[in-house]
Amino acid sequence: AEATELAYEAMRDFSLDYIVITDLQGNVLIRAYEPEKFVDSVVDQFTVPQVLNGEISVGIEKGLDTELSVRAGTPLSDANDRIIGTILAGYVISSEAFVDWLKAIINAEVTVFCGNERVMTTLVNSKGQRIIGTKLGIPAIEKKVLKQGERYYGKSVIQGMKYAAVYLPIKNAKGDIIGMF
Repeated sequence: AEATELAYEAMRDFSLDYIVITDLQGNVLIRAYEPEKFVDSVVDQFTVPQVLNGEISVGIEKGLDTELSVRAGTPLSDANDRIIGTILAGYVISSEAFVDWLKAIINAEVTVFCGNERVMTTLVNSKGQRIIGTKLGIPAIEKKVLKQGERYYGKSVIQGMKYAAVYLPIKNAKGDIIGMF
């Protein structure tokens, strides 16, 4: 309970969206943002095996509870410097808070895509609802960004509105294209 409280305080103090602590097998011991949920495994996430091998890892990754997040991981060691688990921390980039924060900074609409599907956006429909779960549906942009890994600068029509647009590929820690901004 004390370790969970300490992780929660660190998460809050550093304005992180999550902190997860695992054992040597990648089983969750502490999930600071959801303390009642633990003992599941995150070993299949790219970051965890790297960290268990003694590497520090930072990258964008799909999560179990989130579409996309920026994740940093570091080994958790005992007093004899033996690795006994991992500490994972980061920010969810597929959240309302992230896209709203970014929109306020750059004064532009922001969308996060997982593949070609909108998983979070500042764009809303006529009812004021965010248009998530929809596909980009513009093959030329999808090809350039998702297949070729290049930036797209040009026009885009979304819900009948014309936009001057920039689409950027999102790559995971392995370098695979997993989405776009």
